[in-house]
Amino acid sequence: MGRNYAKRMPRTHSPAVWEQARVDYLNGVSAPEIEVRHGIKPATLHKRAQKEGWTRKAVWREGRSPVGSEPCVSSEQAILDPYDPVDICDAALREAMKALDRGDAHAAAAMIKAADAIGEFADFTRRKKQQAEAARYDELAAHPAEEIV
Repeated sequence: MGRNYAKRMPRTHSPAVWEQARVDYLNGVSAPEIEVRHGIKPATLHKRAQKEGWTRKAVWREGRSPVGSEPCVSSEQAILDPYDPVDICDAALREAMKALDRGDAHAAAAMIKAADAIGEFADFTRRKKQQAEAARYDELAAHPAEEIV
């Protein structure tokens, strides 16, 4: 006689649980932590995120904020020069403050890390500009223009 194994039913989660897991995931909570909070295995979470298009990379690429579908850039930030590293750094620090106000330490830490990297880039570009200006000045000093009579 063979053993009678009961078929194991797959575990299903309610839409509300999935929505909260999605919000947590997009706000920087790790997949193992989501497993602890909501009982969703990391592999299942990643598969569903990929299938439904709410991976962190996809959400940020589309310019949506993690929690909703509103743009990441506010109207106040839209008037800033998008290529000025100082403006970008300031915007990242403002976003970090908003994340702290929401109680989202993960997002705040990510924005502070980004602001730090952008600040280093801004210092690097400033130094390069100063070096280029100094080299140009030295070249002009070495070859003064002839006086026009």
